[in-house]
Amino acid sequence: MIFYDLLNKYNWNDLHESLLVLYPDEERNMKGYKSVFETLISIETIETDFEIIIENCIDTNSDGEKIVYESVSGKKLNPENGESEIYGLDFTPWGEWLCMSINENTRNNYSEPEIICHCLNEMTFYGFTQEKIQEQACELQAIIDEFDNMSDEEKAANTYTFDEVKKIFEIDDDIPEDLINKRD
Repeated sequence: MIFYDLLNKYNWNDLHESLLVLYPDEERNMKGYKSVFETLISIETIETDFEIIIENCIDTNSDGEKIVYESVSGKKLNPENGESEIYGLDFTPWGEWLCMSINENTRNNYSEPEIICHCLNEMTFYGFTQEKIQEQACELQAIIDEFDNMSDEEKAANTYTFDEVKKIFEIDDDIPEDLINKRD
């Protein structure tokens, strides 16, 4: 089943309450979510070979408190190199979201309204219109391009090493080595 088919099984009233239960702090944004839902039902789909994966995650914040949340990401169905990498979907065009299949484990672990609500929350992380999200993506790309165009001397003068960041923010040195060296 693709996300578009899932969306079309429900109307906004079916999802409104689920969204409030899952994301109670988002009550002030319900008009934005409703607008996105209505937009998704009316826009053209864009073929993609990604599937949507939702997983329950448990992390610890800087105060040592446990944080539980749902992580929404994408995985290529037919990766060229044979490895299945996980991708962030924040800046993915909504038409592509519509053509993404829903991962089997996700379908087994979450109700259909929960899947839709978690996806809506992820899709709108940077705004409630595709234009606003694209604006954020362009700003981020400009920062990346600026960094890429810096000389080694400029990079050294304008960035910090991980050790310098730890010192500035008084981070303990007891961070597990596997987290320090982990690269996405």
